[in-house]
Amino acid sequence: MQRKVPAGMYEGFSADSGTYIFVPKLETGRGSLKEKISWAEMLKQNGGIQVAQFVQSVNGRETIPIDGEERMLFYIPEEERTVGHMTETGSSLGMFHKQGSHLGNASDSSTVSFGMRWSQWWEMRIDQLESWYAKVSQQTDFTSFDRWFVLTFPYYLGLTENAIQWLREMESGREYSAKEGGSISHFRFTEGTWLTVDPERTEVKLPSDWLYDHPARDVAEWLREAFFQQEPTQRIESFLHHYLQHNAFTDQDWMMVFGRLVFPYLYIEQVEKHYMYESSTVGKEMEWSVEEIWEREGTYLEQLGKLGRNLGRNWPGKIDWILQREGRLR
Repeated sequence: MQRKVPAGMYEGFSADSGTYIFVPKLETGRGSLKEKISWAEMLKQNGGIQVAQFVQSVNGRETIPIDGEERMLFYIPEEERTVGHMTETGSSLGMFHKQGSHLGNASDSSTVSFGMRWSQWWEMRIDQLESWYAKVSQQTDFTSFDRWFVLTFPYYLGLTENAIQWLREMESGREYSAKEGGSISHFRFTEGTWLTVDPERTEVKLPSDWLYDHPARDVAEWLREAFFQQEPTQRIESFLHHYLQHNAFTDQDWMMVFGRLVFPYLYIEQVEKHYMYESSTVGKEMEWSVEEIWEREGTYLEQLGKLGRNLGRNWPGKIDWILQREGRLR
């Protein structure tokens, strides 16, 4: 190792042969690393996609223990870091999805559509939160996080039910292939998902974060982060404009995007983290996060409603209250 190198949310180091990045072990249910490496090889052969290479440990393991945490190691060779103008995120993601859509997902024999998979998973997650809500509501001794949870959960429960109903009504009464419109996507795509080892070089894609899903997933999660961070309208419009130049969306695709944005992912994630891994430090951090999410909810809904109106689609009436929204949440 010559020196430590920061790369987004990850740590790494540089050596004579290039740059290496440590990545936390994959969570259960995130797919096999072997399949992701296979996708990476196919994308590299097609050209134009800069992908980090997985490095096995000397004993053939996928991970190595570092500071008490199992991590994977990825290698970014110097010759794969092309100097040049950075491509706009929307364009890069559109090209990534276009190439990823040709790979298929041979290991997936499910006949359940992407939208139904989402709604089924959301239902499982909200059921877990409902059980926590019932338990916490009966307590006589509340933490400050408990109070926030009891106050806000009924609202987010209603929002989740809207999102689930939206997707299920969208797909009812029509034929749908589970592989229709699928592509290599990301667990949660944001502006910081791809590695930037050097700001003047091409962003590097990390296979460990990939899964096979509908590309609407990535577009929605980028928009969610942009809305939450209150990015300027021009920035959001630019992202969508550049994306659609490479990967056009149908009305059905846009409905997938909007349905996913209605689902309160950030709130549910923070509550799950708190009650699954509760500690004094983590608990306080989760409390601040939930407060911030609640404070920004009104603005988020305004931005979501504006997006829905600007897209000009014939949306189902179930979410008219979002599309027509003008004021802040009180």
